[in-house]
Amino acid sequence: MKSTRLLMDEHQQILRAIRVIEAMASRVAHGLSIHTGDADFVIRFLQVYGDFHHQEREEATLFPSVIKASAITEIDVLSRFSNEHHQQRSLLDAILESMKSRQGHEFVLYAKLFSDISRTHIQVEDNDIFRRIDRILVEKEDERIARELIDDTANRYEKIPDLLEDLAAIELRYVARLRRQN
Repeated sequence: MKSTRLLMDEHQQILRAIRVIEAMASRVAHGLSIHTGDADFVIRFLQVYGDFHHQEREEATLFPSVIKASAITEIDVLSRFSNEHHQQRSLLDAILESMKSRQGHEFVLYAKLFSDISRTHIQVEDNDIFRRIDRILVEKEDERIARELIDDTANRYEKIPDLLEDLAAIELRYVARLRRQN
């Protein structure tokens, strides 16, 4: 199994949470309320699953192997993507702060920025960066990375199924509601 396929599958879960944040921001922008606990969960999901589980493993496991096996030009590309990860972390912090201070307009702004940056980031990773990585890594190294990603998930993230289940419940409340309104 290609290591990038595992990461692309994780992108689909992150995109689900992004759709929820977008639906929440739409409600707030239209003067409607959202449950603070739901918003807090989705932000925490994006921090735990999107950042600690997904992005940190890209940075710690995948990117170093790619750097070792590739030309110097790939380092610039991967560096840019690591910087985008930092940008996403900062925006999640800003969303949390806007929730604490009850600044709805800031919540909408930061949620929109996070959504736009994250969607573009995922699209470029899936359609360009990961394809390049697939060409760079030899099969043995790719298999090693895939095993490491799978083992890391099993050892450190035993609560992921629960997180995904909770996300599904919140997704029904917000994304399904948004679809009915349109």
